[in-house]
Amino acid sequence: MPKIVSKRTLRRRIKQAVDRDLSSIEVVGEIFPFPIFTTSEIAGIKLVAPKPGCIAPEPTIFSLVLFLDEKDTDGSVPCEIVPNGWLSSDLMTCWWPIGLNGYSKAFPNSKPIKSKWKECKKLKIKFSSDNLDMVREWRTRYLANVDTSTVESESDFENDGLRPYQKGKCVNRPASESSSDENDKTLPKPPTVPEISFASQHDPNFAVATTNVQQLMLKKLELTSRKIDDLTQEVCDMKPMQPEVSTFTGSIPKHPAFTQEELEELNSLTLMSSKNAVKLAVSLSFVGGKSLKEATENVLTELMSNEVAMDYNWAGTKR
Repeated sequence: MPKIVSKRTLRRRIKQAVDRDLSSIEVVGEIFPFPIFTTSEIAGIKLVAPKPGCIAPEPTIFSLVLFLDEKDTDGSVPCEIVPNGWLSSDLMTCWWPIGLNGYSKAFPNSKPIKSKWKECKKLKIKFSSDNLDMVREWRTRYLANVDTSTVESESDFENDGLRPYQKGKCVNRPASESSSDENDKTLPKPPTVPEISFASQHDPNFAVATTNVQQLMLKKLELTSRKIDDLTQEVCDMKPMQPEVSTFTGSIPKHPAFTQEELEELNSLTLMSSKNAVKLAVSLSFVGGKSLKEATENVLTELMSNEVAMDYNWAGTKR
């Protein structure tokens, strides 16, 4: 008598096969109450089934179907995931459940009630698999490509102006059904399709670049702060000179000298009194210049006129 195998038992046998470096597991005379492929691989281990005496149910196949005869006024074509049991043998007809939540209640394993369900002709199968999650992922990718018109090839989906079967849209209902219950005029909401979040896919290179920029900004801020501190200290060092300068106003020796006699008098006053020399030095310190040469020229301009300066050479002696 065939033995019923649970998923837990199958996983244990696969683990044992991995530990023993086996490449396949024979499943003879066993019943699998869940879908498996005739030949499939799990964790690198090949399941060889069925063999004589092995009973394994066929997997449920799901297809992403385009309803080509159900174009909307804007030219878009609805698409949806349906079990292959809802399709005809030539894959050109699909029976669609009607009524409120008809699709949700019938999906995924119910057999079509052909006498009550809507018959949709002229279909196009975009993708089929026994993995429902994979079909949903293809549907999400397909709709995203249609919305953004970024289709690259037939294998990556083609832009046929398609749209999903929308709630509230009944595709070309026969006139005989137009007077039926209002609920029959709406298509049910399809099963929830997992959204692919692109925001969660972080680029490590981008994260590193952001960190480097932040570190550079912190270094620049620290350098600027130090420069401000240095300038503040210099200003504080200059403050004690301000009261002294204010007392010199009106008592600084007369300058510039316009004659030789005035220049000699200015020189005598600074030599006779250190106080006068300090007053004159402080007064000249405010002249300044962009360079040492320019500062020297400006100071000499304050001390003597051009006429007096013409009597001296570059060494500072009289001609």
